[in-house]
Amino acid sequence: MTKLVNSIFARLAWVLLVIFGVSIVTFLLIHSLPGNPWQASSEKRALFNIQLDPLAMRQLDRQFGLDQPLWKQYTAYMFGSFTENGDFSCGTICGNLGPSLRLRGGKVTTALFSVPEGVSFWHSRFGYTARLAWLAFVLTTLAGVPLGILLAIRQASGFERAISALLTLLLATPNFVLGIILIIIFASWLKLVKVVPDWSNFRTWLMPVVVLAAVPTATLARLTQAAMRAAMQGDYVRTARAKGLRRARVIGLHILPNALIPIITALAPVLVELIAGSFIVEALFGFPGLGREYWQAITELDYPVIMGLTLLYSLGIVLVNLLVEALYGLLDPRLRNRGAR
Repeated sequence: MTKLVNSIFARLAWVLLVIFGVSIVTFLLIHSLPGNPWQASSEKRALFNIQLDPLAMRQLDRQFGLDQPLWKQYTAYMFGSFTENGDFSCGTICGNLGPSLRLRGGKVTTALFSVPEGVSFWHSRFGYTARLAWLAFVLTTLAGVPLGILLAIRQASGFERAISALLTLLLATPNFVLGIILIIIFASWLKLVKVVPDWSNFRTWLMPVVVLAAVPTATLARLTQAAMRAAMQGDYVRTARAKGLRRARVIGLHILPNALIPIITALAPVLVELIAGSFIVEALFGFPGLGREYWQAITELDYPVIMGLTLLYSLGIVLVNLLVEALYGLLDPRLRNRGAR
């Protein structure tokens, strides 16, 4: 029991250390960018050539605490600070992601998690991104793993060479290029989907999901192929074949279970690819999710939104890695026994 408690505290400490490390690096990077949020960075002000005068910018800096030293801004954002009235406002550690500069003080959590009236939580920005990532992850898993198994089984065949060439092409094609090609073909030429997206129609989701899942699917197929080929070299496979077991039985009972650990390990970087790729895909298709919000925040230097979204994504990636690590013991008793010892 004591070892279990110590293990849990060690993992929590590791999570906190990673999150704080990411927060420090992100904070320093965004504040090293030239310019400030009050310049003519937004599309509307740039369109009409409207710029704030220096006095107004100084007042806004004071209102949002941007006139304070960087260390004080960081501690206020992460841990909290006292207002002019003497009240204490807790920071990110209490779930408060701060006020959005672009929304003139509107809460970041409200912008990311608020639900329009009359619809469910899945229609918030977080809900849209969660649905997009989940659909892309399901497509990646259902296509990448079987494809990798087929490539490993049918090695040195024409099928293997053709699919390998296609996977190499996918890995070499940026997702925004693939997205533009699909828009031209399916929206402009074939008229199967509307150029102006209607996210209540499931067909509109197909192109963003396919574009987001394309490169991770190729990556997962390659990793699955390598894991299967490594498992095929085991002595237990030769023994099973010598016993006269059918090929499908050898693959299902002996090869695939021993290749699961590398395959599940590969799911974590695949999910990272999905998260990283969602920024460009959401901006390309006008998707109303977190990635598009992240893109707009970066272009307009909305520091709290950039910090909040970076911490949310980082926390999600860390939790996924912990979940994958926890699955190791369930899939391989040798690892569970080693951890107990």
